[in-house]
Amino acid sequence: MEEEKLAEKPVPTKKRRLSRKQKGFVKDIVKGKTGVEAALNNYDTTDNVTARSIASENLTKPNIVKAIQDYLPDELLAQVHLEGLLATKLSGTGGMKLSMGADGEVSEFGHSDLEVPDYATRHKYLDSAYKLKGSYAAEKHLTVNMDFKPDATSVALANEFEEKLKAEMKK
Repeated sequence: MEEEKLAEKPVPTKKRRLSRKQKGFVKDIVKGKTGVEAALNNYDTTDNVTARSIASENLTKPNIVKAIQDYLPDELLAQVHLEGLLATKLSGTGGMKLSMGADGEVSEFGHSDLEVPDYATRHKYLDSAYKLKGSYAAEKHLTVNMDFKPDATSVALANEFEEKLKAEMKK
């Protein structure tokens, strides 16, 4: 009788609330600080390696990622998009730069630089923005393992089952 009562009770579900340190971490991330900076500001550490470990762990926790996504305004995402799309770097053109003063002395000597698009940085900005806002579609995976001795009927059933699964996955 007691077993029946236990089976009838719903399993309690507890939403994980953020700790004071985690809330501070989320606020710092949303303000644009790096994970290491946010961890150094909110956790009891002054060591960069420890802070990096804390930041890495925090950014894999679903409740923290969700809090960051909720706090991130769409305007900030648009700003990050713009910054990412405009990222550039200086690249030497290979040409020599030589400046001479009025007295014939060399006043400047070196390579000239050219500002070019930085595609790697652009990709990182945009990828981070999409991840933080949850813009990537969830991946669909399904693994089915079946053991049977094949005969004509079971092979036909397995093929039919496989086609149905493929059709469902395309939806």
